[in-house]
This record gives sequence, structure tokens and C-alpha cells, in this order.
Amino acid sequence: MKSSNRSLFLCALLSLVLVFGIAPSDSQAARKKPSSSSRSAKKAEKRKASEAEEGDSEDGGKTAGGDSKGAGPECSATFLMEPTTGTVIQETNADQALAPASMTKLMLSYVVLKRIQEGSLKESDMITTSAHASRIGGSQVYLREGEQFSLKDLLAAVMIQSANDAATAIAEHIGGSTEGFVEMMNQEAKAIGMENAEFHSPHGLPPSEGQQVDKVSARNMAKLGQALMKEFPQILELTKQTDADFRGGEFHMSNHNHLLRNFPGCDGLKTGFFNQAGFNVTATATRNGVRMLAVAMDCNSRKGRDKEVAKLLSTGLAQYRPVTIATKTNSLGEMISIDGGEKDLIAAYPASDLTAVVRVGEEKNVTKKVELCKGLPAPVQPNTKCGTMAAYLGDRELGKVDLVTNESVQQMGRLGKMRARLGF
Repeated sequence: MKSSNRSLFLCALLSLVLVFGIAPSDSQAARKKPSSSSRSAKKAEKRKASEAEEGDSEDGGKTAGGDSKGAGPECSATFLMEPTTGTVIQETNADQALAPASMTKLMLSYVVLKRIQEGSLKESDMITTSAHASRIGGSQVYLREGEQFSLKDLLAAVMIQSANDAATAIAEHIGGSTEGFVEMMNQEAKAIGMENAEFHSPHGLPPSEGQQVDKVSARNMAKLGQALMKEFPQILELTKQTDADFRGGEFHMSNHNHLLRNFPGCDGLKTGFFNQAGFNVTATATRNGVRMLAVAMDCNSRKGRDKEVAKLLSTGLAQYRPVTIATKTNSLGEMISIDGGEKDLIAAYPASDLTAVVRVGEEKNVTKKVELCKGLPAPVQPNTKCGTMAAYLGDRELGKVDLVTNESVQQMGRLGKMRARLGF
């Protein structure tokens, strides 16, 4: 009887399952293979976390755990410079050594571009990704071991995507190892006057156990940015890009520098973040013929950092203006003396236009210092250098240009020489 009742109960239960259906248990659902949309979401989340480690996380500020400065200045150090002359406009704690995070990659780019200029490297050089480079975390372009890319492509990945794997691959290729490349970085830093700067990595990631953190002041970051733009202005062609494709469009790179999109005239240079370093940026912008360079380090948030730097750049761009000192088509009114020529004097012309950037209202205080050669021997050809002209504001040199001839002067003939001797 009991067996019959149990059979009836099981049949009834089976009927309910067939008619209404019963959802699998949580444990059964957990065993199911994730859907493609679920896998994509997890991949995107993992990528976002990876990029935030570089980081320039778009939301919020430093994480909990005592790292936020709380009340007080938004940034620990700031610096504003007019890069053409090196005029310092504003600074706060500019010599405090701080972690630059991925702004370190500006030093990497300087070393690379200098080696290209010297001829020891070519943009077309192919670089093979090592196992070590393929495992570097943070922001990356997901290089695979053995994968090859040109130096040009990898440098673009470094400056646009802030790719740590690309930075490591470049460093290993040029320096033989990351340690060897870091030595080059420190040598170049010293050469351009970055006093007390310490680089320990080619990418600026948080140091692993037993390693040291990169340390650079805001003033030194400005010196680096100034040197980069002066010696290798082509760097701005990379740093101004908000987006670009990599690996034939398989990967889309996005620049972490939101000032490129939000501040008119901004065309560089580099951001950086990890939790202990705070939010950092070395930024430059140009407007109406004036360029400014600003640095902010160890800021509480990305938005706060960008607001601080936008304020610095706006201050500089509003307070300074370009002044034309000389143009190559206009004579200075200075005369060059000619020895033994058919003419005794010819006008001196600037070899090129000379423009300086000065604070609004100081234009009238700009002075010129002209130095001409004496007795230029004939014959004289056009564009023969014979002096210099420098522009000054007080004791500060704003710029200098060569002075040249703009006409030819033939050597005096025998009859002319005889007349010159006789005083005719």
C-alpha cells in the first residue's frame, strides 16, 4: 500500500514538472557555461580594471585606505611655464619629489626620439615582444609573446594608450633589458637638467616588492616636456590623438588625457595614475600664437586634476601674447661694412622671423641687442651670415636670430681700387 502511494506521488510530481516546469537549482545554474554576453561583460570589466591601474580611472578619486589627502589643496604640486623661453609663471611645491606614474613614458619617448635623430634607431625597426613584456599589467595593447610590431607602432601605443607592454618591449629592444634602458633614461634626464630625478622603470607602474618607485618633481616634468617639444616637436602628432587603432583595427586605443577633448588648444602631453601616486598630468595647449605647459601631481581625483590644470593653462594663455621682434623681409636699419667691394655698406636682414612671448603690457619693455661683423670681404653673396640680433626683457633673453646679407656685392675692379687709393 505504501509502495503504491509512493508511486502515485512520484507520478503526480512528474506531471507537475512536465506541465509547469521547475527551474534548476542555483548550484545547477552555476555549472552552466556562461553566455557570450556574460563573458564579454566580464572581459570588459577586467579590461577597465586593468586600465584603471595605469590608471586615470574616470570616476571618483583615490581609493579608501588613508591615501586621500582629504581637506586641503587638490594637488600636492603644480607648475606653469611658458616653454619657448622657460619663463616660470606659477608654481606650488614644484621641487617636491613625487611619483609621476605613467608620465614616466615621456622620458621613454625622449630617449627613443633622440636615438632616432642620432641614427641608431629607425621608426621602421621591428620589435619582438618578450614573454616578460606580454605579462606586464595595467593599461596595455595586449601584446602576445613573439608578436612583432614596428617601433613607430609601439611608440604610438605608449603615447596614446599608455601601453605598459609596449613600453617594456621598446625598453628591452633598445637597452637590452629594462634595467639597461632605465640607465639611459637617467642619463638623458641629467643632461636636460632634471636635478634629483630618479627613474626606476620605463613605464611608471607601481613598484613590485624589492623595487623602487620613480621620483620626479613637477619642475622636472616641465623641463622634460619643454625639451621634448623643442627638440622633437613631432611628439605632439602622437600626444594630440584622442583615439587610434592598433593591430589593424583589432584593438582601439583611447587617450587617457581628457583635456584633449575638453580644453580647446590642448595637444598633449601625458597623464599618469596609480593609487599612491595620485592623479598626474603634464599638459600643454596653444592659443593665438601662445603655448603654455602645465604640470599637476598627486591630485585627489581625475576631474579635480583636470580642473586645476585647465585653470593654470587658462591663466597663462590669457596673460601672455606673442610679439613680433623682427621679420626676414624687413631690414633692421643696421648696415654691414664691406671691404674691397663695389659697395661699402649693405643692409642687414634677419635670417628668419623672430617672435617672442611676453606678458601683456610688457611689449614696450622688449629691447634688442645687435652684433655685426666688421669689414666683410668682397665678393659677398646673398644670405651670408654677418652678425646676430637678440631680444631681451630685462636680463632674460627672449630669442636670437642670425643677421645676413640680402644682396650680392662684387669685388672692386682695378680701376676702382686705383680710385680708392687716390681718394676719389
